[in-house]
Amino acid sequence: MNSETGKTKKVKGLRFSLGQLLGFVLLIALLVSNLLLVQRVRDSGRELTQLRREQGKLVVDDPGQMNIIPVPGPQLDWQRNWSWRVYAPPGTKIDICFCNRLIPADGLPDEKANYIWRNTMDAEDFIGSLPNGKLLSVSLVKKSKNGTTKSYLDFTDGDSIFSYPLEHDVDANRASTTDVAADDGEKTSELGKPLVLLRHRLSIQEEPMPDGTTSERIPFQQPLEGFMLWLEPRSKK
Repeated sequence: MNSETGKTKKVKGLRFSLGQLLGFVLLIALLVSNLLLVQRVRDSGRELTQLRREQGKLVVDDPGQMNIIPVPGPQLDWQRNWSWRVYAPPGTKIDICFCNRLIPADGLPDEKANYIWRNTMDAEDFIGSLPNGKLLSVSLVKKSKNGTTKSYLDFTDGDSIFSYPLEHDVDANRASTTDVAADDGEKTSELGKPLVLLRHRLSIQEEPMPDGTTSERIPFQQPLEGFMLWLEPRSKK
């Protein structure tokens, strides 16, 4: 009788252990399933973000920084047309700045040697159309007035259109360098720091050679003729 009771206890203990093991296995399976689901959601989120950025749609990861992304356009000549979508943190003022004279290879133009045009905008103008951000577009065009053809930079922020005659004609045959912000994807800038959108510098034309040719060079450090467009945050309200 005692032996049978002992056997019954052993069987019950064995069944309890198997029940615990089964519950543990189910718990592990649920955890693994949840982890895989979370990973799939993250991967899908990254793919969606990448797709939005490839389509020129702004994705603001840090609302405390200025964010821009290039917008592909239907034009074929990217060297003459540029567009970005811009987001600026709430409570800031942004100066859209343009210089059309001596452009350095790095940093901002010298205000003492250049006239710098500024147009101040509230940050709300940049966030009013989120999630897409405010569209800024620049086009380098040729216009004929009074029988003279000159290079112009047309700039629009979606509300206003400005057209500036360039001091130096931009000849397609003249060597130049053009640096475009975020041309390889989205870019952010810490609040309070300027963000250069476009820097175009023309070459220095040397004296004609004996064979009639003319050499050109683009010194890195020396400020050169050209134009530049940048965003400069101001103090908070």
